[in-house]
Parts: sequence; structure tokens; C-alpha cells
Amino acid sequence: MSANVAVLLPEPSAAKAVGPAPAPRPVAFRPPLFYLLTGALNAILWRLPLPRRLIVRLDLVLYRNPPMPAHLVLAVVDRLRAAGVRCWISGGWGVDALTRRHSRTHRDLDLVVEERDMPLACATMAQLGFAEWYREHSELPLESRVVFHDHPLAGRTVDLHPLESPGAHHIEFAAGAVAGTGVPCLSVATQLAAHEGYTLRGHDRSDVASLRALAERSPRVVPPERRASASRRPAASRA
Repeated sequence: MSANVAVLLPEPSAAKAVGPAPAPRPVAFRPPLFYLLTGALNAILWRLPLPRRLIVRLDLVLYRNPPMPAHLVLAVVDRLRAAGVRCWISGGWGVDALTRRHSRTHRDLDLVVEERDMPLACATMAQLGFAEWYREHSELPLESRVVFHDHPLAGRTVDLHPLESPGAHHIEFAAGAVAGTGVPCLSVATQLAAHEGYTLRGHDRSDVASLRALAERSPRVVPPERRASASRRPAASRA
């Protein structure tokens, strides 16, 4: 054997990095044709020179978001929490999390997010394939929201509601489950308070009935003044 044997070692820059594996790239959502057509009509509607109030009413009749499935709820919550975002499920999925059963089709996912985590939450939503759709601001607690969707015309929708402080406005939290997986959510008392002060729609009445049944089974009586001090009406959604 020759004595002139060169042993090639990898350059330091070529060494494999040690650390967590990168998150998988999201699979692009392909809406069914029905949602694409109604989404396109809805986009045209918002360009018409009509009063905003009329456009909003027509929008509610013309368009519905595609259903938000349980597996996507879990994927979004899991990714946000893994990124260090403190969040809690509210709205229709929040009621289902408390009852631990899937009661109906949900058209969006409402998440309460600690306000200081909102920039990180928005960046994480982009990593999941969601783009910001629009924003609404309100002085009432939990009324402001940043809305994301995963398709420009007909995407599944996630509403992020910033919360100034987890202890503010007597808002309470609880542990629930979606598809058998534990998730953080708003409490029964806070969800009931969020359904006060406005005309309930059909699915709202069903949600309230479920919440009241839970409250009656709970050993803790919720003081009315505490319920009334929480968020009045949740931001309008297509749930």
C-alpha cells in the first residue's frame, strides 16, 4: 500500500446541522368548485360601488367559507403552541372543545392570542400556508381580529383575536378536546358571556344550549356579574 494516502475530511460548513427537523411544507388547499365559484362572485361583489352595509348583507347570503376540519384545527393549534404562542380556542370550535364532541360543521377557527404573541402568531400562520385576508379593530375585548385564509378566493379561515392580558376582563380559560386531543380553550362562563347582547342565529342558539347544559353540570356557580364583564359579542364569523 502506498504511504501517500490522503484522508478527505468534510469541511466544517459541510457538516450536517444538528437540531430539530424543519417543519413540513404545507400542502396547498384546493377548494371544491362550488366554493371557487361563490368566492369569485363574492370578490366581484366587494368591488361594486354599493353601501358597505348592503355589501355585508349580500356577502352573508352569497358566500360561506369551506368547512374547517378537526385535523386542521389541531394542526394550527399545535404549530402555534410549538412556536411559543399562547392561544385558546373560542367560537364554535371552542364550544365543541368544551363538550368534547363535534356538534356541527364549522366555517372558521377562532383563536384568542396573547397580544404580545401576535407578530409570532402571524408569522407562524404564514408558515402554515395562510395569508392575511383582512383586519378589524374594536375597543371591546376580543372583538378585534386578524383574519387569515389558505386560498385567495375560497380558503379555510382562521381568526386571531388579540388579548391584552390573560387575566384581563375576567376572561377565563379551560382545557377541552378536539377529536380526542387535548386543547386550550375559553371557559364555559366566558363563552356564555360572549353570546350575550346580540340576536342569536340558529347555530348560536345550539351552542348556547350546549354551554348552559355544561354550566348546570358544573359544581361551580358562575356569578352573573363576572359573565357580564367578559367579551360581549364575538367578532362576526361564518362558523
